[in-house]
Parts: sequence; C-alpha cells; structure tokens
Amino acid sequence: MYLKDLHAFRGFAIFNIVMAHTGGVLIVFQYFMMGKVKTPAWENSVGVSEMLFHDSTLYFSLISGLLFSAVLAKKGWNTFFKSKLLYVILPYIVMSLLFTVITYSLREQSLLVYPFDSFAEFLSTLGNNIVDGTAYSQFWYIPTLAALYLLTPLVWYLAQKNQWFLLALGVLPFFLARTATDLSPQTVGYFLGAYSVGVWLGMNYQQSISLLKKWRYLFAGMALVVSVVLFFLARKSDPLSPLGLLMESLFYVQKMSIAALVLVLFNYYQDRIPKIVNLLADYAFPIYFIHFFFVAVFSVNIFKVFTPMLSGPMNFALDIVSVVFVMTGSILFAFIIKKLFGRYSRSIIGA
Repeated sequence: MYLKDLHAFRGFAIFNIVMAHTGGVLIVFQYFMMGKVKTPAWENSVGVSEMLFHDSTLYFSLISGLLFSAVLAKKGWNTFFKSKLLYVILPYIVMSLLFTVITYSLREQSLLVYPFDSFAEFLSTLGNNIVDGTAYSQFWYIPTLAALYLLTPLVWYLAQKNQWFLLALGVLPFFLARTATDLSPQTVGYFLGAYSVGVWLGMNYQQSISLLKKWRYLFAGMALVVSVVLFFLARKSDPLSPLGLLMESLFYVQKMSIAALVLVLFNYYQDRIPKIVNLLADYAFPIYFIHFFFVAVFSVNIFKVFTPMLSGPMNFALDIVSVVFVMTGSILFAFIIKKLFGRYSRSIIGA
C-alpha cells in the first residue's frame, strides 16, 4: 500500500533534519570564529534554528512506526527484519565504512583520506563507528533506530492486547530525555514514544487522519505556544544542558503537534503535492546518510569568503544556500550510485 501523504511527510522530515544540521553547524562555526562571543544576532539565530529544527529526528521515528503498522505488519516478521537489515542496517554499515575511510572533518577543516597509522587502528575505529554511530554526526540515530526495530515485536504484542499501551509508551518522552547523541536507554525510550504513537496512528490510518483533522486547531495552538517558549529558552541555553533536558519534553510536544498538522495538510493535498517534496521523499534515506559530508564542505569554506559576524537575515540566507548545496550534492551522489548499481543501490545508500 502506497500512502502519498505519508511519503510526502518523509520529504518534510528530511528537509527539517538537514536544516537542523546546516544551520546548527554554521552557528557553531560563528561562535568559535567570533571568539566565543554571543551577540544578540547570534542568540536569535540559535533560538530560531533550535526552535524550528531541533529533534526533527522524531519525525523519522513517527514515520517508522506508522509505516510498520499501516504497511509492513501484514507482511510478517521475516519480511520486516529482512527489509530493515538490507535497506537500513547494511547501508549504514557501508556508509560507515565509506566515511571512516574518507571524510571532510569539521575539526581539521579539510578532507581526510584514510587517516590511520595501521590496519588494526582502522578496524578498531570502524567497529566503534558502527556500534556507536560515530562515522559521521548524523549516524548516531541508526543504532537507536535498530533498537526500535528490535523492540517492535514487543510494541506490536502490546498493541494487539490494548492500543492504550501504545499511548502509554507515547508519554515516555515526558519522563525520559534523550542523552545527546549517545545510544542509551533514555534515548531509546525517548524515540520509542514517537515510534509508538506512529504505530497507533497507522493501525487505522484514515481514521487517525480524521481524528487529527478534528483536533487540528488544538495542535496548531500547542505548536505555536510551545515554539514561542522554546525560542526564548533556546537563546540562552544549550538544548542538551540540564535545563535543555527538561526542554526535550517541550520539543516532543512541538514536533508531534507539527507532525499532526503536516500529515493533515499532505492528506488534504495528496494529489497536488509539489514535485520537490516527493523528490526529497524518494531520496530521504540516501540524503540522511550522505548529507553531512556536504554540510561540512560548505560550512568550512563559506567563512573563507564571508566574515563570521553576520546579521540574522544573512545567517538565514546562508542557511538556505547551504541547504540547496547540501541537498543537490546528496541527491546527485545518490543518483550516481543508483545508476551504477541499479536495484542493489538500496543496500548501499538506503531506500
């Protein structure tokens, strides 16, 4: 079963994730290049970027849960785990290998090719990268996602007993804040909340959409109020500081509210979804695996042209240019891999 609106939501999700990284890296670069001085313009940039895009990976967790119950559950566990191994875990290993061998380092501000003194050091680094999700900054989520896959039979068992169990799991993020980008029980529990809500929505998808439509004004109000609060909190605090850990619950409410509104919007306009949204959706996983390489290339080199002390509007303009560069580079790379390897490309760059 092909759900046009849910597919489009993948495009929305990957756009937000890339925006989180393009804007975040530019902001961090400015901070260090200005001698760790926090100007009002810089604080406002932090507030807007974090408010809009922090925790956008929650969208991916929601989609994964939704796809499982709406599409994959009826195909059986063998098909489910085989597809995840071939099209998520295997590409993750391949991409971890690639970016262990060659990477564009933000720390070194240069391209690094096989920066190891021995093959043993390479193997050790590769093993750690795969287990910890450290081959590149965005890879941290895949070990967490793998944990969600392993928990899926339990989640589905509880769903068959009573769907209220799913909503009970959905409130976990109010009690378990993610621990930065580390794989931990708290992080798995945090994203399990969104995953379980997705499973609940997908069990009767059209009925769920009708319910979201009915409550759309409530979700809009929640998203607006929470976003304003998060803007002012994010300006003055690291989202993953002690205060930031409390903010994670607010980010969860915000992202789930926005997700509800976007799903309703795409459902209403599912026959008129812009081609660019579907293009991003088609390449969502390849973009996820590849994009940070291009983020690093753009961010390192842009300040060789521009002064780091930029205004808010200039920050926004640079972020948009960065997103276009990153998306274009990622899609072109993925397109070339698809042309070279055909149907096997799904096991290299994901699907």
